[in-house]
Amino acid sequence: MKTKIKLFLMVTAVLFMAVGIGGGLENVADFLIGGSSVVVAMAGAIVGPGAAAEGTLTMETLKDVGDILDDDLNKLIVKVRPSDTPLDTLTRELNNVRTVESNECGGYEVGTREILDSVLAATDGLSDVANIPVGKKAMWQIKDTVIVPSVLGGDGKPLMLYIAGKDNAAGTLQVVAANPVSDKIPVIALNTPIMRLGKAMSETAAQTDAFAALPVPRKNYTQIHMAQIEQSVISDLAKKKVNLDFSTHKELAIWDMKRSMEFTNLFGVKSVLIDPVTNEKIYTSDGLWNQLTGTSTYDKTKSPDNKAFVQLTKEIFDGNNGSERRVLLAGPDYIKWLSQVEAYSKQVEATSVEIVHGVRFNRIITNFGELLVKSMSGLFVGPFSECGMVLDMSYIIKYVFEPLQTKDLLLDDTGQKRVKAQRLLENFALFAENLDVHRKIKPQ
Repeated sequence: MKTKIKLFLMVTAVLFMAVGIGGGLENVADFLIGGSSVVVAMAGAIVGPGAAAEGTLTMETLKDVGDILDDDLNKLIVKVRPSDTPLDTLTRELNNVRTVESNECGGYEVGTREILDSVLAATDGLSDVANIPVGKKAMWQIKDTVIVPSVLGGDGKPLMLYIAGKDNAAGTLQVVAANPVSDKIPVIALNTPIMRLGKAMSETAAQTDAFAALPVPRKNYTQIHMAQIEQSVISDLAKKKVNLDFSTHKELAIWDMKRSMEFTNLFGVKSVLIDPVTNEKIYTSDGLWNQLTGTSTYDKTKSPDNKAFVQLTKEIFDGNNGSERRVLLAGPDYIKWLSQVEAYSKQVEATSVEIVHGVRFNRIITNFGELLVKSMSGLFVGPFSECGMVLDMSYIIKYVFEPLQTKDLLLDDTGQKRVKAQRLLENFALFAENLDVHRKIKPQ
Protein backbone atom coordinates (compact mmCIF):
# COMPACT_ATOMS: atom_id res chain seq x y z
CA MET A 1 0.00 0.00 0.00
CA LYS A 2 2.84 2.38 0.93
CA THR A 3 4.48 1.62 -2.41
CA LYS A 4 1.28 2.58 -4.29
CA ILE A 5 0.98 5.84 -2.33
CA LYS A 6 4.61 6.72 -3.12
CA LEU A 7 4.05 5.97 -6.82
CA PHE A 8 0.86 8.11 -6.86
CA LEU A 9 2.70 11.02 -5.24
CA MET A 10 5.57 10.75 -7.72
CA VAL A 11 3.17 10.81 -10.73
CA THR A 12 1.24 13.71 -9.21
CA ALA A 13 4.49 15.66 -8.75
CA VAL A 14 5.46 15.08 -12.37
CA LEU A 15 2.02 16.27 -13.56
CA PHE A 16 2.25 19.46 -11.54
CA MET A 17 5.73 20.09 -12.91
CA ALA A 18 4.26 19.73 -16.43
CA VAL A 19 1.53 22.25 -15.54
CA GLY A 20 4.11 24.71 -14.25
CA ILE A 21 6.21 24.36 -17.35
CA GLY A 22 3.44 24.42 -19.94
CA GLY A 23 1.31 27.10 -18.30
CA GLY A 24 -1.95 25.14 -17.92
CA LEU A 25 -3.71 21.81 -17.56
CA GLU A 26 -4.26 21.61 -21.32
CA ASN A 27 -0.53 20.88 -21.72
CA VAL A 28 -0.49 17.83 -19.47
CA ALA A 29 -1.61 15.54 -22.28
CA ASP A 30 0.98 17.07 -24.60
CA PHE A 31 3.61 16.42 -21.98
CA LEU A 32 2.64 12.78 -21.55
CA ILE A 33 2.09 11.79 -25.19
CA GLY A 34 3.57 14.32 -27.58
CA GLY A 35 5.28 17.32 -26.03
CA SER A 36 8.83 16.48 -27.02
CA SER A 37 10.13 20.02 -26.50
CA VAL A 38 8.85 20.02 -22.90
CA VAL A 39 10.49 16.67 -22.21
CA VAL A 40 13.79 17.98 -23.53
CA ALA A 41 13.56 21.08 -21.36
CA MET A 42 12.79 19.07 -18.23
CA ALA A 43 15.50 16.51 -18.90
CA GLY A 44 18.00 19.29 -19.37
CA ALA A 45 16.93 20.91 -16.11
CA ILE A 46 17.17 17.71 -14.10
CA VAL A 47 19.79 15.19 -15.21
CA GLY A 48 21.11 15.69 -18.72
CA PRO A 49 22.83 18.26 -20.91
CA GLY A 50 20.92 21.39 -21.87
CA ALA A 51 19.65 24.55 -20.25
CA ALA A 52 17.71 24.91 -17.02
CA ALA A 53 14.90 27.46 -17.23
CA GLU A 54 13.97 29.37 -14.08
CA GLY A 55 10.26 30.06 -13.67
CA THR A 56 7.64 29.65 -16.38
CA LEU A 57 8.74 28.27 -19.76
CA THR A 58 7.93 31.03 -22.27
CA MET A 59 8.38 31.60 -26.00
CA GLU A 60 11.50 33.65 -25.26
CA THR A 61 12.91 30.80 -23.21
CA LEU A 62 12.32 28.40 -26.11
CA LYS A 63 14.11 30.77 -28.48
CA ASP A 64 17.09 30.87 -26.11
CA VAL A 65 17.28 27.07 -26.09
CA GLY A 66 18.01 26.97 -29.83
CA ASP A 67 16.18 25.65 -32.87
CA ILE A 68 13.30 23.90 -31.10
CA LEU A 69 10.70 26.56 -31.75
CA ASP A 70 11.43 27.14 -35.44
CA ASP A 71 11.63 23.45 -36.34
CA ASP A 72 8.47 22.49 -34.45
CA LEU A 73 6.49 25.33 -35.97
CA ASN A 74 7.69 24.50 -39.45
CA LYS A 75 6.42 20.96 -39.01
CA LEU A 76 3.09 22.29 -37.75
CA ILE A 77 2.73 24.60 -40.74
CA VAL A 78 3.54 21.77 -43.14
CA LYS A 79 0.90 19.51 -41.60
CA VAL A 80 -1.87 22.04 -42.29
CA ARG A 81 -3.11 20.85 -45.71
CA PRO A 82 0.38 20.40 -47.25
CA SER A 83 -0.88 19.52 -50.74
CA ASP A 84 -2.92 22.72 -51.02
CA THR A 85 0.18 24.94 -50.84
CA PRO A 86 2.90 22.84 -52.50
CA LEU A 87 5.48 25.58 -52.89
CA ASP A 88 5.37 26.51 -49.20
CA THR A 89 5.47 22.85 -48.20
CA LEU A 90 8.42 21.96 -50.43
CA THR A 91 10.52 24.97 -49.42
CA ARG A 92 10.06 24.06 -45.75
CA GLU A 93 10.72 20.34 -46.16
CA LEU A 94 13.68 20.65 -48.54
CA ASN A 95 15.26 23.06 -46.04
CA ASN A 96 17.22 25.00 -48.66
CA VAL A 97 17.30 27.99 -46.32
CA ARG A 98 19.72 30.86 -45.85
CA THR A 99 19.56 33.30 -42.96
CA VAL A 100 19.94 37.01 -43.74
CA GLU A 101 20.40 40.03 -41.50
CA SER A 102 18.52 42.61 -43.55
CA ASN A 103 15.40 42.98 -45.69
CA GLU A 104 17.48 42.66 -48.86
CA CYS A 105 18.49 39.22 -50.06
CA GLY A 106 19.86 37.64 -53.21
CA GLY A 107 23.32 37.81 -54.66
CA TYR A 108 25.47 37.98 -57.75
CA GLU A 109 25.17 35.61 -60.67
CA VAL A 110 27.59 35.00 -63.49
CA GLY A 111 27.02 33.09 -66.68
CA THR A 112 29.24 31.16 -69.06
CA ARG A 113 30.29 31.78 -72.65
CA GLU A 114 27.60 30.83 -75.10
CA ILE A 115 27.99 28.03 -77.62
CA LEU A 116 25.50 28.74 -80.42
CA ASP A 117 25.32 31.70 -82.81
CA SER A 118 24.18 32.37 -86.37
CA VAL A 119 25.52 34.06 -89.50
CA LEU A 120 23.92 37.43 -90.28
CA ALA A 121 24.99 37.59 -93.95
CA ALA A 122 25.71 34.92 -96.55
CA THR A 123 29.21 34.23 -97.84
CA ASP A 124 29.84 34.13 -101.60
CA GLY A 125 31.98 30.97 -101.70
CA LEU A 126 34.67 32.70 -103.79
CA SER A 127 37.46 33.36 -101.27
CA ASP A 128 39.69 31.47 -98.89
CA VAL A 129 39.33 34.14 -96.18
CA ALA A 130 35.96 35.67 -95.26
CA ASN A 131 34.62 38.25 -92.82
CA ILE A 132 31.43 36.79 -91.42
CA PRO A 133 28.98 38.98 -89.44
CA VAL A 134 27.59 37.16 -86.40
CA GLY A 135 24.82 37.82 -83.92
CA LYS A 136 26.75 37.37 -80.65
CA LYS A 137 30.16 38.88 -81.15
CA ALA A 138 31.00 38.87 -77.42
CA MET A 139 31.08 35.06 -77.26
CA TRP A 140 33.85 34.75 -79.85
CA GLN A 141 37.63 35.04 -79.43
CA ILE A 142 40.55 34.87 -81.81
CA LYS A 143 41.88 31.31 -82.18
CA ASP A 144 38.43 29.77 -81.58
CA THR A 145 37.32 27.05 -83.96
CA VAL A 146 33.80 27.07 -85.40
CA ILE A 147 31.71 24.21 -86.70
CA VAL A 148 28.99 24.78 -89.33
CA PRO A 149 26.88 21.60 -88.98
CA SER A 150 24.68 22.19 -92.04
CA VAL A 151 27.53 22.87 -94.48
CA LEU A 152 29.96 20.20 -95.67
CA GLY A 153 33.68 20.78 -96.09
CA GLY A 154 35.89 19.38 -98.82
CA ASP A 155 36.44 16.13 -96.90
CA GLY A 156 32.72 15.42 -96.53
CA LYS A 157 32.71 16.33 -92.85
CA PRO A 158 30.93 19.38 -91.42
CA LEU A 159 32.72 22.61 -92.35
CA MET A 160 35.06 23.86 -89.63
CA LEU A 161 36.36 27.43 -89.54
CA TYR A 162 39.24 29.02 -87.66
CA ILE A 163 38.97 32.58 -86.33
CA ALA A 164 42.06 34.52 -87.36
CA GLY A 165 40.76 37.97 -86.47
CA LYS A 166 37.80 39.84 -85.03
CA ASP A 167 36.33 43.30 -85.67
CA ASN A 168 34.27 44.28 -82.62
CA ALA A 169 33.02 47.50 -84.19
CA ALA A 170 31.66 45.73 -87.27
CA GLY A 171 30.67 42.56 -85.40
CA THR A 172 32.51 40.31 -87.86
CA LEU A 173 34.84 37.33 -87.57
CA GLN A 174 37.74 36.85 -89.99
CA VAL A 175 37.80 33.12 -90.71
CA VAL A 176 39.57 30.53 -92.81
CA ALA A 177 38.37 26.98 -93.46
CA ALA A 178 40.08 23.98 -91.89
CA ASN A 179 38.54 21.71 -94.55
CA PRO A 180 37.90 24.03 -97.54
CA VAL A 181 36.13 23.11 -100.76
CA SER A 182 38.58 23.62 -103.63
CA ASP A 183 40.65 25.87 -101.34
CA LYS A 184 37.64 28.13 -100.76
CA ILE A 185 35.15 28.69 -97.98
CA PRO A 186 31.89 27.28 -99.37
CA VAL A 187 28.65 29.28 -99.39
CA ILE A 188 27.17 29.77 -95.93
CA ALA A 189 23.58 30.98 -96.13
CA LEU A 190 21.96 33.75 -94.08
CA ASN A 191 20.96 32.70 -90.54
CA THR A 192 22.96 29.47 -90.73
CA PRO A 193 23.61 28.15 -87.17
CA ILE A 194 27.25 27.97 -86.10
CA MET A 195 28.72 26.48 -82.95
CA ARG A 196 31.82 27.42 -80.96
CA LEU A 197 34.41 24.67 -80.38
CA GLY A 198 37.75 24.83 -78.62
CA LYS A 199 40.72 27.07 -79.27
CA ALA A 200 43.50 25.94 -81.59
CA MET A 201 46.87 27.43 -80.63
CA SER A 202 50.19 27.38 -82.43
CA GLU A 203 53.18 25.52 -81.04
CA THR A 204 54.92 28.68 -79.86
CA ALA A 205 51.86 30.48 -78.50
CA ALA A 206 52.29 31.49 -74.86
CA GLN A 207 49.18 33.62 -74.39
CA THR A 208 45.60 33.94 -75.53
CA ASP A 209 42.76 36.41 -75.11
CA ALA A 210 41.57 36.59 -71.53
CA PHE A 211 38.00 35.68 -70.75
CA ALA A 212 36.13 37.62 -68.09
CA ALA A 213 32.50 37.45 -67.04
CA LEU A 214 31.12 40.21 -64.84
CA PRO A 215 28.67 39.08 -62.16
CA VAL A 216 25.21 40.58 -62.33
CA PRO A 217 23.46 41.51 -59.06
CA ARG A 218 19.94 40.27 -58.39
CA LYS A 219 18.00 40.86 -55.21
CA ASN A 220 14.66 40.42 -53.54
CA TYR A 221 13.08 41.83 -50.39
CA THR A 222 11.87 39.74 -47.50
CA GLN A 223 8.22 40.31 -46.60
CA ILE A 224 6.70 40.14 -43.12
CA HIS A 225 3.78 37.72 -43.00
CA MET A 226 1.65 37.79 -39.87
CA ALA A 227 -1.52 36.21 -38.46
CA GLN A 228 -3.24 36.79 -35.14
CA ILE A 229 -5.64 34.43 -33.38
CA GLU A 230 -8.04 35.68 -30.74
CA GLN A 231 -10.83 34.12 -28.71
CA SER A 232 -12.68 35.97 -26.01
CA VAL A 233 -12.52 34.65 -22.46
CA ILE A 234 -16.33 34.23 -22.34
CA SER A 235 -16.37 32.41 -25.69
CA ASP A 236 -13.67 30.09 -24.42
CA LEU A 237 -15.68 29.26 -21.29
CA ALA A 238 -19.09 28.95 -22.96
CA LYS A 239 -20.63 25.58 -23.70
CA LYS A 240 -20.66 24.90 -27.46
CA LYS A 241 -22.52 22.55 -29.77
CA VAL A 242 -19.29 21.94 -31.73
CA ASN A 243 -15.68 21.76 -30.67
CA LEU A 244 -14.80 25.32 -31.70
CA ASP A 245 -11.90 25.99 -29.37
CA PHE A 246 -8.74 28.07 -29.59
CA SER A 247 -6.85 25.28 -31.37
CA THR A 248 -9.49 25.27 -34.13
CA HIS A 249 -9.18 29.02 -34.58
CA LYS A 250 -5.40 28.64 -34.68
CA GLU A 251 -5.49 25.97 -37.38
CA LEU A 252 -7.81 28.10 -39.53
CA ALA A 253 -5.56 31.14 -39.10
CA ILE A 254 -2.46 29.13 -39.99
CA TRP A 255 -4.17 27.84 -43.11
CA ASP A 256 -5.17 31.35 -44.20
CA MET A 257 -1.65 32.66 -43.52
CA LYS A 258 -0.08 29.77 -45.37
CA ARG A 259 -2.34 30.26 -48.39
CA SER A 260 -1.68 34.00 -48.57
CA MET A 261 2.07 33.35 -48.34
CA GLU A 262 1.73 30.90 -51.23
CA PHE A 263 0.16 33.61 -53.42
CA THR A 264 3.05 35.95 -52.55
CA ASN A 265 5.61 33.24 -53.25
CA LEU A 266 4.03 32.71 -56.66
CA PHE A 267 2.95 36.14 -57.93
CA GLY A 268 4.16 38.85 -55.54
CA VAL A 269 5.88 42.01 -56.81
CA LYS A 270 9.06 43.36 -55.21
CA SER A 271 8.70 46.89 -53.89
CA VAL A 272 9.38 49.32 -51.07
CA LEU A 273 6.34 51.48 -50.38
CA ILE A 274 5.22 53.97 -47.74
CA ASP A 275 1.93 53.34 -45.94
CA PRO A 276 -0.01 56.62 -46.42
CA VAL A 277 -1.80 56.21 -43.07
CA THR A 278 1.04 55.19 -40.74
CA ASN A 279 3.92 56.60 -42.82
CA GLU A 280 5.79 53.33 -42.27
CA LYS A 281 8.03 51.64 -44.84
CA ILE A 282 6.67 48.34 -46.19
CA TYR A 283 8.73 45.73 -48.07
CA THR A 284 7.10 43.28 -50.49
CA SER A 285 8.65 40.27 -52.21
CA ASP A 286 8.93 39.23 -55.83
CA GLY A 287 7.16 35.94 -56.42
CA LEU A 288 8.86 33.30 -58.51
CA TRP A 289 6.69 34.07 -61.56
CA ASN A 290 8.09 37.60 -61.69
CA GLN A 291 11.67 36.41 -61.21
CA LEU A 292 11.77 33.89 -64.06
CA THR A 293 13.01 35.03 -67.46
CA GLY A 294 12.67 31.90 -69.63
CA THR A 295 9.27 31.50 -71.30
CA SER A 296 7.63 28.80 -73.42
CA THR A 297 4.35 29.47 -75.20
CA TYR A 298 1.59 27.32 -76.64
CA ASP A 299 -1.34 27.90 -78.96
CA LYS A 300 -4.44 27.32 -76.85
CA THR A 301 -6.69 27.51 -79.92
CA LYS A 302 -5.21 24.30 -81.34
CA SER A 303 -5.39 20.77 -80.02
CA PRO A 304 -1.92 19.77 -78.80
CA ASP A 305 -0.07 16.73 -80.07
CA ASN A 306 2.97 14.72 -79.06
CA LYS A 307 5.22 16.90 -81.22
CA ALA A 308 4.27 20.03 -79.27
CA PHE A 309 4.81 18.21 -75.98
CA VAL A 310 8.25 16.98 -77.03
CA GLN A 311 9.22 20.51 -78.04
CA LEU A 312 8.08 21.83 -74.65
CA THR A 313 10.07 19.27 -72.69
CA LYS A 314 13.13 19.97 -74.84
CA GLU A 315 12.88 23.67 -73.99
CA ILE A 316 12.58 22.81 -70.30
CA PHE A 317 15.52 20.42 -69.96
CA ASP A 318 17.87 21.05 -72.89
CA GLY A 319 20.73 23.53 -72.88
CA ASN A 320 20.98 24.17 -69.13
CA ASN A 321 22.65 22.52 -66.17
CA GLY A 322 19.55 21.78 -64.11
CA SER A 323 18.33 18.60 -62.48
CA GLU A 324 16.83 15.76 -64.47
CA ARG A 325 13.73 15.94 -62.25
CA ARG A 326 11.75 19.18 -62.02
CA VAL A 327 8.40 20.35 -60.70
CA LEU A 328 5.65 21.66 -63.00
CA LEU A 329 3.05 23.75 -61.16
CA ALA A 330 0.17 24.07 -63.59
CA GLY A 331 -3.13 25.92 -63.74
CA PRO A 332 -6.28 23.82 -64.23
CA ASP A 333 -6.93 25.09 -67.77
CA TYR A 334 -3.35 24.32 -68.77
CA ILE A 335 -3.71 20.83 -67.27
CA LYS A 336 -6.88 20.42 -69.35
CA TRP A 337 -5.00 21.44 -72.53
CA LEU A 338 -2.03 19.23 -71.67
CA SER A 339 -4.28 16.22 -70.99
CA GLN A 340 -5.12 16.08 -74.69
CA VAL A 341 -1.54 15.02 -75.43
CA GLU A 342 -1.34 11.24 -75.70
CA ALA A 343 2.22 11.07 -74.37
CA TYR A 344 1.04 12.92 -71.25
CA SER A 345 -2.43 11.43 -70.69
CA LYS A 346 -1.19 7.83 -70.89
CA GLN A 347 1.07 8.45 -67.90
CA VAL A 348 -1.57 10.13 -65.73
CA GLU A 349 -2.82 7.07 -63.87
CA ALA A 350 -2.68 5.66 -60.38
CA THR A 351 0.76 4.13 -60.84
CA SER A 352 2.26 7.49 -61.78
CA VAL A 353 1.22 9.22 -58.55
CA GLU A 354 4.07 10.17 -56.25
CA ILE A 355 3.67 11.72 -52.79
CA VAL A 356 6.54 14.07 -51.98
CA HIS A 357 6.46 15.54 -48.44
CA GLY A 358 2.69 15.19 -48.36
CA VAL A 359 2.17 16.75 -51.81
CA ARG A 360 0.55 14.61 -54.52
CA PHE A 361 2.25 14.77 -57.94
CA ASN A 362 1.79 12.98 -61.24
CA ARG A 363 5.16 11.70 -62.45
CA ILE A 364 5.67 12.20 -66.20
CA ILE A 365 8.69 10.65 -67.91
CA THR A 366 10.01 12.35 -71.07
CA ASN A 367 12.98 11.80 -73.34
CA PHE A 368 14.75 14.78 -71.74
CA GLY A 369 13.89 14.48 -68.07
CA GLU A 370 11.21 13.80 -65.49
CA LEU A 371 8.39 16.17 -64.54
CA LEU A 372 6.46 16.10 -61.28
CA VAL A 373 3.17 17.74 -62.25
CA LYS A 374 0.94 19.39 -59.64
CA SER A 375 -2.41 20.97 -60.45
CA MET A 376 -2.61 24.42 -58.84
CA SER A 377 -6.38 24.66 -58.79
CA GLY A 378 -7.37 27.45 -56.42
CA LEU A 379 -3.93 29.09 -56.69
CA PHE A 380 -3.39 29.58 -60.43
CA VAL A 381 -6.64 31.51 -60.87
CA GLY A 382 -7.88 34.03 -63.43
CA PRO A 383 -5.45 34.36 -66.37
CA PHE A 384 -2.90 32.20 -64.54
CA SER A 385 -5.27 29.23 -64.93
CA GLU A 386 -3.86 28.81 -68.46
CA CYS A 387 -0.24 28.99 -67.30
CA GLY A 388 2.38 26.73 -65.82
CA MET A 389 5.69 27.19 -64.03
CA VAL A 390 8.59 24.75 -64.14
CA LEU A 391 10.93 24.88 -61.14
CA ASP A 392 14.17 23.10 -60.35
CA MET A 393 13.76 22.99 -56.57
CA SER A 394 17.53 22.59 -56.11
CA TYR A 395 17.84 26.23 -57.10
CA ILE A 396 14.94 27.69 -55.11
CA ILE A 397 16.32 29.37 -51.98
CA LYS A 398 14.33 30.55 -48.99
CA TYR A 399 15.93 33.62 -47.42
CA VAL A 400 14.78 34.06 -43.82
CA PHE A 401 15.14 37.34 -41.93
CA GLU A 402 12.87 36.35 -39.02
CA PRO A 403 12.08 32.63 -38.72
CA LEU A 404 8.58 31.33 -38.17
CA GLN A 405 7.62 32.15 -34.59
CA THR A 406 4.61 32.37 -32.32
CA LYS A 407 4.06 34.67 -29.37
CA ASP A 408 1.37 34.78 -26.70
CA LEU A 409 -0.16 38.28 -26.56
CA LEU A 410 -1.19 39.08 -22.98
CA LEU A 411 -4.03 41.37 -23.99
CA ASP A 412 -6.24 40.36 -21.05
CA ASP A 413 -3.44 40.75 -18.49
CA THR A 414 -2.60 44.23 -19.78
CA GLY A 415 -6.20 45.37 -19.80
CA GLN A 416 -6.55 45.79 -23.57
CA LYS A 417 -9.02 43.00 -24.38
CA ARG A 418 -10.53 40.05 -22.54
CA VAL A 419 -9.19 37.64 -25.12
CA LYS A 420 -6.76 34.79 -25.43
CA ALA A 421 -4.45 35.79 -28.27
CA GLN A 422 -1.44 34.50 -30.19
CA ARG A 423 0.55 35.97 -33.05
CA LEU A 424 2.28 34.04 -35.85
CA LEU A 425 5.03 35.80 -37.79
CA GLU A 426 7.54 34.94 -40.51
CA ASN A 427 9.74 37.33 -42.50
CA PHE A 428 11.20 35.71 -45.61
CA ALA A 429 11.47 35.67 -49.41
CA LEU A 430 11.93 33.01 -52.07
CA PHE A 431 14.71 33.47 -54.59
CA ALA A 432 15.24 31.60 -57.86
CA GLU A 433 18.90 30.96 -58.61
CA ASN A 434 20.28 29.80 -61.98
CA LEU A 435 17.34 31.23 -63.93
CA ASP A 436 18.00 29.11 -67.02
CA VAL A 437 16.77 25.96 -65.25
CA HIS A 438 13.31 27.38 -64.51
CA ARG A 439 10.60 28.29 -66.99
CA LYS A 440 7.23 30.01 -67.34
CA ILE A 441 4.62 28.50 -69.65
CA LYS A 442 1.79 30.65 -70.98
CA PRO A 443 -0.54 30.86 -74.00
CA GLN A 444 0.52 32.85 -77.05
